Amino acid sequence: MVSDTVNVEGEALDLGCLGLEELGLGQPADLMQRESEVRRRILGAALPLFANQGFDSTPVDQIISDSEASPSTLYRQFENKEGLLNCLYSIAHAEFAEYVSVEAGEIWRDISFYEVLRRGVAYGMYRPNRYKILFVRNFTGILREENLKVSELFRQGSLEILKLGQEKRFIREGDVQMLDSVIRGGINNTLQQFAENRIELTRTNFDFLVRMIWDAIRF
Repeated sequence: MVSDTVNVEGEALDLGCLGLEELGLGQPADLMQRESEVRRRILGAALPLFANQGFDSTPVDQIISDSEASPSTLYRQFENKEGLLNCLYSIAHAEFAEYVSVEAGEIWRDISFYEVLRRGVAYGMYRPNRYKILFVRNFTGILREENLKVSELFRQGSLEILKLGQEKRFIREGDVQMLDSVIRGGINNTLQQFAENRIELTRTNFDFLVRMIWDAIRF
């Protein structure tokens, strides 16, 4: 069994819009509601466009048209398209942190959680390096409090992403089962080795774990 005394070292990651240190795990993820009306309108228009067309294939003009905002308003609020995307995923990760901190086995079937994962798939396909950092590094806070759950959280979250990717033909038929096995075994073994050898889960060896996970679930 993985020790419940494993510690994590490191600072909260700046997500572009709000950092996790400003949110706190388990707090209501209502960041979209905290945004001004004009920002909510722009974010609401951009989300389905990015998810369906991808970041690079979504023209700024289309976001402006769908949100009924002027170009000057969009750039004044978000500076550029990348800033808009970063803000969307700050909101998504606040939601994600809330869901994984809830002590209930049914959280993985929640419709809202699937939407968060859908956003993750859309982002991951077009900004893979940024996505790796955003999606996985945020588990440092969760590991600090709930490292006994981390293996299953990683496995379940990764498997759901793979299933969604399979539905969109991002990965080959049959890969989901194989990758699930790799993820489950790799994470369990690594965390158990850390615990048995009294190795602190520092930023350096946490990054090693992150790289191992992403080698397993790369699209």
